[in-house]
Amino acid sequence: MASAYFNQGEYESAIVAYKSAIELVPNDADACNSLGAVYYEHGSIERDCRD
Repeated sequence: MASAYFNQGEYESAIVAYKSAIELVPNDADACNSLGAVYYEHGSIERDCRD
């Protein structure tokens, strides 16, 4: 779901979805990497998956 939001440019929704996934599986490197990509596209490059 998060990737669909990202692909549609719905960055806030993608951030929420990726953060939910990371809460369930904290060491999911793919989810953290994807969240970083969303932050980059959203212009929030100072944030990371620990935020």
